[in-house]
Amino acid sequence: MKRVSLFDLTETAPAESLQVEFFKDASLKCILVKRVENTEENLRKVVTKVVGKSKIVIMRPSSPTSKIVDLLYYIEGPEGVEEEIASEIEGLGIAEEVVIIDLPNEKLALNVFFPILTLGERSIILRESIYSGFFNGLRERMGEGGAKAFLYLIGLNMGKKIAQSLHHLLGETDLIKCLKLLAFVGRAQGFFSIIEIEKGDDSISMDIRDNWEAACIAEKYRKKKPQCFWTKGVLKGILNELTSEVWNISETRCVAAGDDVCRFTAKRSKGGENIIMP
Repeated sequence: MKRVSLFDLTETAPAESLQVEFFKDASLKCILVKRVENTEENLRKVVTKVVGKSKIVIMRPSSPTSKIVDLLYYIEGPEGVEEEIASEIEGLGIAEEVVIIDLPNEKLALNVFFPILTLGERSIILRESIYSGFFNGLRERMGEGGAKAFLYLIGLNMGKKIAQSLHHLLGETDLIKCLKLLAFVGRAQGFFSIIEIEKGDDSISMDIRDNWEAACIAEKYRKKKPQCFWTKGVLKGILNELTSEVWNISETRCVAAGDDVCRFTAKRSKGGENIIMP
């Protein structure tokens, strides 16, 4: 056993989102138990009814903390078992309604809860291949120069919004600690696996591994110059907002260019802000 700081946590197992999952050898059935008081006793009662007659493939509540929740179960079992289980759960008298959901594909488990919330705000999850189409499509349609400016400016606005929306979570006046905490929020959202941040005399160095932007374009731009224009904009927007100063960001290493990390250096601007590129 050991104890580590979150900031020292490196490699972990990947997490399946459970939003859309495909089970090639399964014959799934779906039960939604609606509006149950979120207590250990109620959850135990429902689970007991489910596992007594079937195998649970996916089990998830609509919320871990709400007083009243919906419970979603994807199960495997003999034909008609879902009706038996639903009837027994109904008989407990703890749910407002028990719904059997007929699936369009018995091998496909879909999250029925909507919207997906992160810190109380709606989130949209897309696979990397779709983001790759976005990043590469911009370059094909607008050229590298146009894509460079567009992605950077969008990132700049998004970085500012990130700092504003998460400011209440930071609780720190130390800039490096704030950046590290924001980095792990980004990691939790799937943007990168680990980030190393070091403060120099007049600069901040940031090494980002598995940067999603670089991963999306790596096949097409291997061995070319750094390409993470959106990330540069986000970092600048965050730093500008946190410090009320103007920062310039440069990327000196890039996974899309064949490096092992994306390395960014941030320096306070000594002159006016160059809005198009840092």
